[in-house]
Amino acid sequence: MRKKLMSLLLSITLCLSILSTAVFADDTFYPIWINGEKFSSSHLTIKCGDGTAQYNEKTNVVTLTNANITKALGSRDFIAGIFCNRGNLNLVLVGDNSISVSGEGIYMYEGALSITGKGNLTINSTY
Repeated sequence: MRKKLMSLLLSITLCLSILSTAVFADDTFYPIWINGEKFSSSHLTIKCGDGTAQYNEKTNVVTLTNANITKALGSRDFIAGIFCNRGNLNLVLVGDNSISVSGEGIYMYEGALSITGKGNLTINSTY
């Protein structure tokens, strides 16, 4: 009886250990990539050189603060330092920000772009 109980317990432990931890995750992903990274409910700030890109999920605003974007999200169809897959993108600029990528600086797919704030944005790209 004891061996059967131990065997059952070990079998359950083995089954639980091989399940992906993503099954238990309660993470919401947003359709915005900056500097090659995607925003999610557990990843609302992206490091961009010495600065940051921060997403406010309640207001749908991305604030660039002295961000230096040098990495791009890419596929064979596009490469962009900032990519919004759907919906509108509202950028607020704080300080001096730059996008330096081989490809597009900002790529919008099915949405509008709004840029506000007292900061600057310099884009150096091949498109």
